[in-house]
Amino acid sequence: MLAGIESDLTRADPALARRLARRHPDAALRAWPPISASQLGWLVAALVILILTAMLLPPSWWALLAVITVALVVPWMLLCTIERTGHRRRRPAGRRTGRA
Repeated sequence: MLAGIESDLTRADPALARRLARRHPDAALRAWPPISASQLGWLVAALVILILTAMLLPPSWWALLAVITVALVVPWMLLCTIERTGHRRRRPAGRRTGRA
């Protein structure tokens, strides 16, 4: 079945088939780890503070603590990953950069 899909792909779009054949399976791991060592240290410290705070709060507050944690940690990790891998939004072709 997979061989049939591969042959169909090769016939339909040979350029894409060549590009997929050249891609190494470890290409996704080149940017690993997605955050630097100092950012990882800050993340561990934040999670330790979270655990200590959860131990002091009654269980009825844990859901609020989870929401606050997700609201702070997830965007931070995403921004760190974007910064580290160099992904940025592209500007439209006709837009000026503001430089002379």
